[in-house]
Amino acid sequence: MNRQHFGRLTLALALGLLASTHASALDLVRDYKTGQNLPEQLGSSFIIDQAVTGGGDSTVATAPGFFNWVTQYNNIWTVGQQVSITGLAIPIHALSTTVPIEMTSQAGNWTFTFFELNGGANPNAFDGYNFATMTGETVLGAKTATFAPDFVALPNSTDEYFVKFDTPIEFTAQSTGVAFHMWSTNTARVKINTAGATRRGVRVNLSDGVAQGGANPNFAATLAGTPVALPPPTLAHRFVASSDVPGNTNWNPVSPSQEQFGFDRPQKGDYNNDGFTNTADYTVWRDNVDTDGSVTLPAGSRPFGATGNVNDADRAYWAANYGQPATVAVNDPAVPGITQAFNIGSRGQANIFEQTVGSTQASRQNGSFELWFKPDSLAGGDQVLYEAGGTGAGSYISLHNNELKVFVKSQFAGNDQTLTTTLTNTNWTQVVAVIHNTYAATGVSADDYVDLYVNGALAISTQSTPTDVNDWAGGNDAGLGQIGGVIATGGPIVDPGDGSVNFDFKGQIAIFEYAPTAWTATEVATRNSAIRTASAAAAAAVPEPSTLLLSAVLAMGVAGVFRSRG
Repeated sequence: MNRQHFGRLTLALALGLLASTHASALDLVRDYKTGQNLPEQLGSSFIIDQAVTGGGDSTVATAPGFFNWVTQYNNIWTVGQQVSITGLAIPIHALSTTVPIEMTSQAGNWTFTFFELNGGANPNAFDGYNFATMTGETVLGAKTATFAPDFVALPNSTDEYFVKFDTPIEFTAQSTGVAFHMWSTNTARVKINTAGATRRGVRVNLSDGVAQGGANPNFAATLAGTPVALPPPTLAHRFVASSDVPGNTNWNPVSPSQEQFGFDRPQKGDYNNDGFTNTADYTVWRDNVDTDGSVTLPAGSRPFGATGNVNDADRAYWAANYGQPATVAVNDPAVPGITQAFNIGSRGQANIFEQTVGSTQASRQNGSFELWFKPDSLAGGDQVLYEAGGTGAGSYISLHNNELKVFVKSQFAGNDQTLTTTLTNTNWTQVVAVIHNTYAATGVSADDYVDLYVNGALAISTQSTPTDVNDWAGGNDAGLGQIGGVIATGGPIVDPGDGSVNFDFKGQIAIFEYAPTAWTATEVATRNSAIRTASAAAAAAVPEPSTLLLSAVLAMGVAGVFRSRG
């Protein structure tokens, strides 16, 4: 027996042992309709109901065989919930443009193996599994179903097939999601998909859990059972300067979203706040001379520190900035993924952090923040890169000459966290702050910590000295490249509050993103690599963040457009 056949036999034996306690005479049945589910098919309760046709193909060309990837879902329930998976549906595609999908050559058994995500290095991500040695993530159970011909479907077609389990796969959730793998004794092909507004699973490598990526990184399946999946998070936002549309000051949905607020983005001298400094702004200045500028002109459009009535200094400021673009071009071979950047600040209401994911306020959960910035100098004093919240609860990322800091203010005295690292040059820099926040409504949860990454690598963490963050934002104004309104007290930025000190960032910001999840070291490194290795044509194809985060377009004054992370 050669090594290849021995490997297949070993793998088949391992799968047989896995499935033995759940094996049954189940069938994969054709004609499942997403959104039109019948009780006699999978019942009325669905964890995820997204099985759809369309997309690219993934083929196991030699039978028996197994797909080298698993489908991973995150943020679909909370830790501690009782989960019952009662069935699933998947899109199966014909192998040939001339031979129907149900011909005898397609007949065989399919085994679906479900994994918990609590093993390995990442407690909410699939870290890999080896069927030959049965090591890796925890196996929750396996189900085997027979795929039989019915001579109905056409060649080169795709149909959804469903199987209702004889007994449910039941467990207490140790993580926020689940993963499942497919194995077949027949030559098989399924449809894989691009990322979209649906709650599709991310395809990750079976061996190590690394995202497959490429043109079709997702798989659209249906999982029946309970609990019904949490609503898709609507709080992930990404904006990229090269995609910004001047004058766009609102959060605009790319995928379903609930944001109903905006960030002001005045240009210097942009007195009508339309994103441009032009002749129309002179008219606004002329019509408002000697009126109270804090009422008649947009905040941030006047010279720094300007107070009182509109005057000739405001006209001179408009003239000095006439025709200035919202962005500046970037042509740096070290960061081919960045082609434009903003060099002015932005502020606006941060009520987004008051919204809920599941049943908990966003700022009482995990949060990840990414910035790509280029400082003019490492001797520029105290500067705000991003901040949210206010005196009672808030957080920010700031630059102090050559020191990069992250400050998180807890609602509880003595629980603030400050992280500091040193920059050595004024090159384009990626900074990522990850707040690990476990909220306890009736007590103290003293296990919250913050990770600070620089250029894809962990620079410092407070994991060994955690505290109870509780709430890292509140509902105050947020600022990008400047203080949005009132900054959190007790940190490295001390604002007298009278406008006498300018904490605006001096430099350029090209990318900013917030997501309501805790990114892993692998995710951060992948993001960094994507920008530093991207081609000009693929500059916008930044890797998706954690699975299933819906997004919105945010055009703010410093950093560009949020893109779907979902």
